[in-house]
Amino acid sequence: MMTVLSLLLCAARANADDSRPDCGKQFPKVTIDLAEYDSALLRMREHDPLPANPTDLEWVKRKLKFMEEVDQYMRNFIQNIPIRNGYSGEEKSCFFTLFSPRWSSLDSGNTDVLKALLKTYDWIRISSFGEEADAQAWLIAQHADREPEFQKMVLGRLETLYPQKETNPRNFAYLFDRVAASWNDETRRKPQRFGTQGMCKGLGDWQPIEIEKPEELDTRRASVGLPPFADYKKQMDTLCH
Repeated sequence: MMTVLSLLLCAARANADDSRPDCGKQFPKVTIDLAEYDSALLRMREHDPLPANPTDLEWVKRKLKFMEEVDQYMRNFIQNIPIRNGYSGEEKSCFFTLFSPRWSSLDSGNTDVLKALLKTYDWIRISSFGEEADAQAWLIAQHADREPEFQKMVLGRLETLYPQKETNPRNFAYLFDRVAASWNDETRRKPQRFGTQGMCKGLGDWQPIEIEKPEELDTRRASVGLPPFADYKKQMDTLCH
């Protein structure tokens, strides 16, 4: 799902410069859907574990779980609502234009919290926090596309920690490819290593961006516990609709 949403991120960024900030008046369906999102997120934030206490491991786990929930709600919303409600092309453009600052705000807020946590801990290690918290912290880093230097810093830590079983090796693989993909600035894009990043080229047709030494891809994927690329592509194809 994250790779499909990377394509939506590009669309949202492109439409952020749209000069029609009041397009919601033209498309009331979009206005209603955004109000639904805003209300739902406000209700979710009532369960934000406050006050902050980064030295309390249980608080950290609750905070990461909360951030994962709002992250996934937002991404599912932006992926599903235009399809569910049968948006026209113009409605989609308006929706992405108006949703883009919401997307940026949520991701930036989650990134800031993770940054603060990583001043106290080198990582949300499995031995201290468990596998679920490790995965949640990785998810926030994976979606910090607007802060590539932070992603690179996290990647360096995961590269050291995954051989120690302190993070899932798949976390390293996905983040390596995410950094290589450089979705927020494609001029800095480099070949990915594990084939996790790509975009929909058509109905039921997901294609990866450039992969280094593709003849060795499945060997590299197996080394970090990922299934063969052909199986992964079939899964991603189903998300292109």
